[in-house]
Order: sequence, then structure tokens, then C-alpha cells
Amino acid sequence: MVASGTCVLLALVLPLALSLPSHAKPQSQVARASTDWTSYVLGPKSRTVLPMAILAQNGVQNADALIGKADGAARLSSGSSQFRWPDGTTASASSTQSPNNGNGSPRTYDAKNAIDGSSATFFSDATEDDAAGDDWLLINSPSAISAPGVTILSSPDGAIEDFVVETSSDGSTFAVAKTVTGNKSLAPYVAFDAPVSFTALRITVSKNGNTGKRVYTRIAEVIPSSEWAGDLAWPANTKATASSEHAPATEGSYAASNAVDGNPQTFWNDDTENQQPDVLTVTVGDTVVLPGITVVSNSDGAPVDFTVETTLDNQNWNVAATIKDNNDVTIPVQFAEPTALVGFRITVTRVQDKSKGVFTRVAEVLPRLAAAAPYVDLDFGRVVVGHIVLKFAAASDPAPQLRLSFSETKQYFGFTSDYSPSDYSGGSKTDDVVPPVAGGEWRDEKQCQFNDKVCADGLRGFRYLRIYVQQTPGAESNSAAQGWAEIAAGGVSLDFTGYLGTQDTYKGHFISSDDLLNKIWYAAAYTVELDTDTFTKDTVDPRNAYSDSLDGKIVQHDGAKRDRDPYIGDVAVSSLVDLVSHADTQGARNVIIDLAQHQRDDGWIPPASISNYGLNLFDYSAWWAIAASDLVLWAADTELANAIWEPLKKLMDTHYPSVSNSVGLLDKSGSFQGYGDYAFLPRNGVVTYYTGNYIRALRGAAVVASFLNHPDEANSWTSRAQSVSAALAASDNFDETAGAWRDASPGAGNPTANCHSQDATAFAILSNSSTPDRSQRSLDFLSKTNGRTWGNSFIDQDCFGGGTSDRVYLFTSHPEVMARFTVNDDAGALELIRRGWGYQVVRDPVGTFWEGVGRDGDVGNYEGAFTSMAHGWSAGAAVALSTKLLGVEPTSPGFATYDVTPHPADVKWANGTVPTPRGAISAAWYYDASNKLQVDVNGPEGTTANVRLPVTAGAKRDGVFLQERSTAAAGVTLNGRVVWRADGSVKVKRSGFSSISFDGDYVYVRGLAGGRRHVVGVTA
Repeated sequence: MVASGTCVLLALVLPLALSLPSHAKPQSQVARASTDWTSYVLGPKSRTVLPMAILAQNGVQNADALIGKADGAARLSSGSSQFRWPDGTTASASSTQSPNNGNGSPRTYDAKNAIDGSSATFFSDATEDDAAGDDWLLINSPSAISAPGVTILSSPDGAIEDFVVETSSDGSTFAVAKTVTGNKSLAPYVAFDAPVSFTALRITVSKNGNTGKRVYTRIAEVIPSSEWAGDLAWPANTKATASSEHAPATEGSYAASNAVDGNPQTFWNDDTENQQPDVLTVTVGDTVVLPGITVVSNSDGAPVDFTVETTLDNQNWNVAATIKDNNDVTIPVQFAEPTALVGFRITVTRVQDKSKGVFTRVAEVLPRLAAAAPYVDLDFGRVVVGHIVLKFAAASDPAPQLRLSFSETKQYFGFTSDYSPSDYSGGSKTDDVVPPVAGGEWRDEKQCQFNDKVCADGLRGFRYLRIYVQQTPGAESNSAAQGWAEIAAGGVSLDFTGYLGTQDTYKGHFISSDDLLNKIWYAAAYTVELDTDTFTKDTVDPRNAYSDSLDGKIVQHDGAKRDRDPYIGDVAVSSLVDLVSHADTQGARNVIIDLAQHQRDDGWIPPASISNYGLNLFDYSAWWAIAASDLVLWAADTELANAIWEPLKKLMDTHYPSVSNSVGLLDKSGSFQGYGDYAFLPRNGVVTYYTGNYIRALRGAAVVASFLNHPDEANSWTSRAQSVSAALAASDNFDETAGAWRDASPGAGNPTANCHSQDATAFAILSNSSTPDRSQRSLDFLSKTNGRTWGNSFIDQDCFGGGTSDRVYLFTSHPEVMARFTVNDDAGALELIRRGWGYQVVRDPVGTFWEGVGRDGDVGNYEGAFTSMAHGWSAGAAVALSTKLLGVEPTSPGFATYDVTPHPADVKWANGTVPTPRGAISAAWYYDASNKLQVDVNGPEGTTANVRLPVTAGAKRDGVFLQERSTAAAGVTLNGRVVWRADGSVKVKRSGFSSISFDGDYVYVRGLAGGRRHVVGVTA
């Protein structure tokens, strides 16, 4: 899923997995595959998951210990901040120039200006010209200072050239630490021969640079360190203006002045959304000399590309730095050399899109290079889900604060997480901890360490983890601004909470000659494994999704990261993926039963527990019926069928008649007009997808009715499905001019009547409401109009807002794939799987399928960082590959009867197992030495297989083969015996099968009993 009534109380049904006997594990009861399927399994082998690699680190000692490549602990140590002389430090000089009124305000040139932390003020002697003798500056500290050298910052009016630096430990006896001649730099670092401890420092100047101005000794700052970062603060008269300013909101203004007010909680926000460049201009008003600046942005979206220009006259500008591809909130911008300036401007040409509006946001511009936070970036190799565990060896006393940020992708990886559950309540976007001084273990749980300070969200879905040192506002009394923390060797791990899918838990498998399709199948299974988890109060979606009736139960959430709530439309797909892989059905059945218990009086079924079961979606009631009937069909789950029977009747016979028009088509109008759907689309009227899926729900409900021996309902719902299907076929929802199914029926005020959606075509076909000609024309339309390199878009025009015609949902692509297989466009179905799912499976984060994707195949053009990159509703390709390419699917509950219908297209062979309550079905197909297709099947006792074998040279359209098959067959063999000839020359006694028929393209061999192997093949 992208982003009340009286409950009908049902008897609680205990979760029941589709239990298979031991012999039902994937095995080779048929022809062996030439590739080992287990090599494609993606899940971790245990619940303790370790990071696989270090992507980057800064200021971390022995970082390799975190991934087991070094002994000892890794240390994260916060660097020193801008140097400040101790309180009580004094400065004196050989002479000082008298004050004047520079820039309209009194300016002093006292010696103390050299230790005040500002380059805008400076010491100047009173003896013009070097011929007057040496000038000296003396600094006395109340406590000893140890330094390897000293940085001396001069005024832009002239640097000191020849000078001597002396130190003293008693204030009276001085020793020469360094002699310098010929200096031309405004900020030279004078390295001592060895570190010196001193309480007094004296600089004696014998020559100054001549810049055409009067020659004085001018020293702006003395810093006993090589790490001169800049000034502590801007001069008092600093001002800022901008190209635009957003109108004030309830939380305050977004004025440019916020960027220089010293308060990181306020920020400048431009007023031209998604339009750059945006320009922030700062007028310092006093000349300062800086090594660079630091741009502090906002977690809602930082500048990505920008330039910084400086000026000495507010007219002529020089580029001082260019930043590209930034992804951090705090951005040190170093100039090529110390630069004198009275102003600067920042021109932003690209910003992050974090789903909060694409604006330029600058919280502060600092007159210094902020010390980069020590950090380490860890890669877990693929998306994982669970709780981070840190094992601390020790920490300084007091200890610093550590922050953890998480991301599923590198695109949104930085000092804040791509998504945090507390985003909805203004959280910090990180999980924070102050480590114990003596060491110990910390598990990332939803909690605050100190009342409401130093908080964490707990469970996370991510691939990339950053651990860094930074103190958050308000945590000053609980942590140290400076300090260190040590993490033990191998001390970063994840407690994996998803479904632990290992080789032993796979009751079904798939393998083929196509490596990409194999990767897609197992990535789909892994995506659902990540989403299958325990429903708990602290780990579900925070938007009123918690429910006592689900607490502690296994469910299939939408996503690993978000939404951590089981929406039934998503479960309808995830459940089938589980049924072809692990067949541990409790995650789906718990949700199906729970939603039935919360059915509304009018029969409507809620889509999920979110909003206290009050989220109004129009389409998800049908998905509930389909998900429930699929479980009955696949698992013959009698308890589930009985539990949902009364709610199913109420849905079909109370709710749906209330939203149907005179001919039975669903009409979204009246009180339901404001309801949303899977993508919260503003659809109204007779929407093709809604009615098509309703028809499928009716047919599924009839399966449940027959299974429970309720023939009246079974016949009624089957008849209604046929009637509604005929009404849809006779409606004007098919656009003859375009040759495609409309999104909705034409009508006054219907905005999507002239739009052609992917789901309209797919569900018209899957509901048997589309003629063969219309089906092929509409599928061709999708290929030509909606085709993108990253899949097929879900709508042909921007009917639902800018960019929607480039949006791809694999959730709606799966029905299109199934529709193509239904009309025997096998090649088109596999091409779409390779293009849509294949695009995602090899791209970051690799091995999972995404909620949605926008223009250029970029999630930044969909929901940005908010996008779930492991979303179960996008995993349907595994179902298509098992039921259509391999070709095994049930035709009666529990696989009492089942079809094996391969759809080979260009694939050379396929092999797999499909779980059933009676045991696993092993199936394979391949081409023999004569290029004749052979189907090999072995089902458990109590089942009956029907093999549908393509025997023609391939389906044609306009004289062109849609897919390659073996050459036209003269006959069909069963276990080596010819049982059918195209010319009718073979008359055999039925032995091992019940009947054979031919429809002009396929031979259908029925009644193959389980408990033995059958090979059905094409022969010359």
C-alpha cells in the first residue's frame, strides 16, 4: 500500500501453517535442473546478521574491527571544536593604535583582539613602518597549553613576513620555538620542532608585508593549533537576503536572516518549489578572513549542488568553492586558501527531494569549518530488518552521544535516516544512545534513554547504517560535547526479525535456464520474507495501526521499512508468493481473519488496521475476498473458510449490491466518492479495475462456497460474476478509437474517462470481460504507450498529476503479466518481467522490489526517501514464474486437481516444486535432443494432474510468431508411449490418464494420478 463500524466478532482461529510432510521439501523427483537453486537464496542464515563492508569512515580508529577484520575495539572520538583561549587569558603589546570610527562604529586595535575568536577585529601596533623597530605581541594563559605549533592570522591589509615565536612556562624566561622569514600567507601555520607546553607566547615581528597601505603589524587571531577553523561568530552587523522567502507558517518565519541568527532550529526556505537556482546573499559588513564556511541545512532536504562566491566590495564576485552531489545536512565548504571577504553568496542549483517539498533550506551558515563528525558507514549487503545491537567496550567519562542513521539506498544515505517512524511526530530521524562508561550491550528499541532526551525508534528496515558522534540539543546534561566511545570487535550486529528463509524452509522452489528470472524469483521471496514479522505495538506504523487483536501474531506487513501494517491488497500478493515458496500461511491468514472481525455493518471490509481500521479504500474489500479464496484454493484451509464465511456473504450480498449500478457494475459515487484506492487516486464512476477485480472476487467467493458445500451461494455468485462480466464487456469502458480499455466510463465530471490505465486492461482480461481482439489491442497499446525502460507505467497520461504517466507500480504490472500469459502472449509477459522486475533487482539496494518508481526509473521522482524499497505488493513475479512459466497452479482446493501448463517463450528449461497440503508437486519441462518439449511432473498421492502441452509451432499474430516453440508436433507421448496423433491415427486404451483433447494449439492430457512420475512430451 502506498502510504469505523460495529465489529463482527468471529471465533478466534489459531494460526495454521500449510503443513507439509518432510518429503514435501524441494527435491528432484523429476528431471534434474543443471543449476543449483540454493545458490539464489538471499536471506540470512541466522537471526544474527553482521555488516559485510565498511563503505566510508572519518576519524574512527581501528574501524575494520567492526566487520571482523581487526582485533581490538573501534574508537569513535569527537574532534576538538574551534580553539578558545582559557578564561582569564590576557594579551599585551609593544604598542597599540588608537581607536577610530571605521565603518561608522568605534573600532579598537587592542592586543586582546588577537585572542577574541573573530577575524573581523585585530591588533595593530602604533609605530608605522618597520624602521621604527620590532613590534611584539604577548599572550599569557592562566593554565598550561600544549601545542605542536601556532596559526597566526593577519589582517588583509598586510601579512607579517619576518617574525619569531617564543614560548615560556613561567612568563619570564622565553625560548625560541620558531623563526620565520619571507611569509606571504594571511594565515601561516608555524610548526614547532616538537610539541611545546607553555603559559606565555610571544610573537616578535621585524617586517610586515606592504600592500600599498600603511605598514603596521596587524594580527587578527593567534591559535595554538594547526586546525584553524575560522571565526566563532559573525560580526554583529551581518545580514542576509535571498532570491525568495517562503511565507511564514505556524512554526515561524522562513526569512533569509534565519541563516545567520545563530539558531539552528530556524531556517531560510525559498519560495520557488522545485525551481532553482536559489540564492542566499550574506553581507558581513566587516572584513573577515576565513578558511571556509559551513552550510547547515534542514533534514527535510539539503542542498545537493551549489557554489559559494566571495566579494571584497559587494560588486566583484569570485568563486571560492563548488559542491556537487552533497547528501549531508552539515556541509563544510573549504576555500582553496584563506580568503578575505565582506560578503558571500550561495547559489543552489539542486536540492534533495525527501517528500517534504523540493525547496532550498539553510538553517545556519557558520563562519568556520565545522569539525566533521567522526562516523563509519556500514553496508549489510542487502536490505535487512530488525534491531541493531551494539556492544560497547568502554567510553570516556562523561561519554559522548552516538547517533545512528539508516537507509535502504545510497541515494538517501547520510546523517539522517531515509525514514523514521517518529517522522510523523517530529523526531530526530536518528536512533541515539549515550554508551555506558564501563561498556555494555545496547539494543535499539523504541525508547528514550533520559526521559524525553536521547531517543530511538527501534526496529528498522535498511541496508546502510551510519554511526557517528554528535550531541543533540537538549542532551547537554546527559552527554559530553567531547569524548570517545569504543565498540568491541564484531560489536555491530542486527537481530533479524523477518521471516528467516533458509534452504530448509523453502517448501517450494524455482529454477530455469534464465539467470535473471531466477534472481527475480528469489528476490521476490526475500522481499516477502522481510515483510513477514511479528505485529507489536512498538514496531507497527505509528498512525493508529496498533490492534490488540493482532498483537504478537505473525503478519505480512506492506514493507520492511514502511508501511509496517498489513494492508490486504498487499497481502493478496505476498500470500501467493509465500504459497509458492515457504507455504507458511499464518502471516496472511492472521490478517484475513482479523479484518473479517472488523467488518463494518454495511459489509465493507477495512483495508488494514491503520487509523483504527478506519482508512476508507474502495478497492481493498475485493482484495480481501481474493486473498481469502486463494488461501482456500491453495491450502484447503477449512478453519479459515469457516471463519470468513459469514463476513464473505455479507460483503458479497450486502456491501457490493449497495455500490453497484443497475447492470451490476461497481459505481464509485455518493458516500463512497471520497474513498481512495491502492494509490489514493481520485477515481470515480464505473472504474474498469474496480469492477474487473470485483468479478474475480465473486468467482473466488464461489470457490469458498463450493468448498464449504454451500451450492446456493456458489451458483449465485458464479452467475453474478458472469452477468457483471457481460455488462462490463457491453459497456463503453472500452475505447474503440484508442484500442484500449478506459480507466473509467465516460461521463460528466469523470476526469479519467479518456485515460487508459494498466489495471483497466489487466483486470478486464483477467475477469474474462475482454474479447481476444480487445485484449490484444489493449495490451499492444500498453506496450507502445506505457512502455518505459523501467517497466510499464500505470497510466498513459498525467491523469493523476505531473509525472504519473512515468510511474511504475509492479503491483499493477503483475496483473498485466498474468493477463499476457492468459492470452498466450508468453513472450510479452516475460519481456515485461525482465524489464520491470529486472530493472529493480540489480539496482541499489539490490535483491528486493520497490513500492513504486517514477520518471527515469528514479524513486526520487516517486516518494523519494519515503519510498519502501522492499514492498511485498511488488513481489508478484514469483507467482507468475511458478504458475505460468513453470506452469503449476491449482484448479480445486488443496491441489486435489491441478494444471501444468508451461509458457516457455524463449526459456530453454524450467524446474521447480510447488507446495500443497498433501506434499510437494515436482515439475520440470525441457526440450529434448530433437527440440521437442517434454513436461515431467510428479505429484503427491491424492492429487490429479492435467497437463496442457503446446504442440503447435507457436501462437501467431499478423503472421508473426509471438514466441518460439518446438516445431509443430505430429503427436504426444505419455511415459514414452504415443497417446495422441494430430491425424487421429492413434487409438489407445486409456491407461494412466482419463482423457485427451486438442484445442488447435494445446493438447490437454487429463487425469494423471499422483504418487508417480509422468512425462508428457511432443513427438514427431
